Amino acid sequence: MRWYLFIIILSFRTLYTLDWNHPTLDDLKTLQEIYINGCDEIVPYFDTYDQQGNRVLNHRPSRYRNYRFYSDELQEVPSFKLEHLGQGNPKKQCVLLYCGTNGPYKHCIRLIINALEKLGYEGDVLYQIGGWPYLQEDSLRAFRTPYGFKPCACMEAMKRGYDFVLWLDTVLIPVGNMDQIFNEIEKNDIMIYNDCLSFFNPFNLYKILHFSEYLTDYLKVSPKKMLTITHLNTAVIGLNFLREKTRNLVNQWFEMAKDGIPFLYASVDQLPFSYLTKKLNLQALVLSIDTRPDRFVNHSFYSNMR
Repeated sequence: MRWYLFIIILSFRTLYTLDWNHPTLDDLKTLQEIYINGCDEIVPYFDTYDQQGNRVLNHRPSRYRNYRFYSDELQEVPSFKLEHLGQGNPKKQCVLLYCGTNGPYKHCIRLIINALEKLGYEGDVLYQIGGWPYLQEDSLRAFRTPYGFKPCACMEAMKRGYDFVLWLDTVLIPVGNMDQIFNEIEKNDIMIYNDCLSFFNPFNLYKILHFSEYLTDYLKVSPKKMLTITHLNTAVIGLNFLREKTRNLVNQWFEMAKDGIPFLYASVDQLPFSYLTKKLNLQALVLSIDTRPDRFVNHSFYSNMR
């Protein structure tokens, strides 16, 4: 794969001497330098087109360039922290949060936790700021994969034994009834929102097939079938880990993140997630994204970032 060849040329020592499951701060710093220097190779994959074939600007290139998992302020390799809210809950459930060290995201995590407390949420909040989530099974190999941190964070929650998990992008503030949300997760394999701005149109499909010659071989899916996949938005994901299909989805999503190939597309982690949801025939509660503000609203800074 071309982008791993780039890494090998740039930093032979790092890739062949690094303990992927026990990185030091110096290792993270070196990997971040590789990440930054390789951005120009990755961002062209984020180009998208409308139904008429016109190129559409999107926010992902700038976010990818600005993402940082290392900071000189770090005193130790970051790991997940756990907060218990409320009086306790017999159900093993958690709200899952992760962000890099850049921008306002790290401050948003505390705002989300405060909002959950005001809503009377009872359960755990599992969160991490900076570093790489789930430092097991060589997950750090996904460090250049766009939004590869998301399936890695979900692996962390699953391996910790949670039954019901709600992933939230840190640009979102919860405002809805959390009991209702977790009840819906419990009744389905996954709970998720569809995306009203689907990238799966013939022009984007052409770009997928010809810009990344590996993708169709990797997914083993025909162009015609690709167009039948519902585009799912992964800013909010409810996961029922009591269901085998859900565990299989996260495991396969995680392996794809380490490979990187299926994430090289404008919708990054959402393409493989949407594909796997259909392939594994999950019982999914798919809600209209137009209803999401009833439960989760964007932080005020977010509109300026799009």
